[in-house]
Amino acid sequence: MDVEIISVYAIKDYLNTEDLKELSNIKMRMYLKPSGCGPNDGLFFTNDAAKLFEKHSIMEDKYRIKLVINKINGVNINEDGKLRFEF
Repeated sequence: MDVEIISVYAIKDYLNTEDLKELSNIKMRMYLKPSGCGPNDGLFFTNDAAKLFEKHSIMEDKYRIKLVINKINGVNINEDGKLRFEF
């Protein structure tokens, strides 16, 4: 999937958010990994995206990422049908 970050924000008031604005509008890729033995599939960022988040010390238990999915399997999502997620 081709995605674009809308925003990254801290879920705790005391966390630094100064450099998070520069992450807005960054395009990256994600992939879906079907669960082998359970009912839940996993949605994952690529290694390059994970390195970017690591550089900014973004941890899943302290920050949330809002993004929009622009393409799935190379197929564009039309403007009215954009899929928005928050992690």
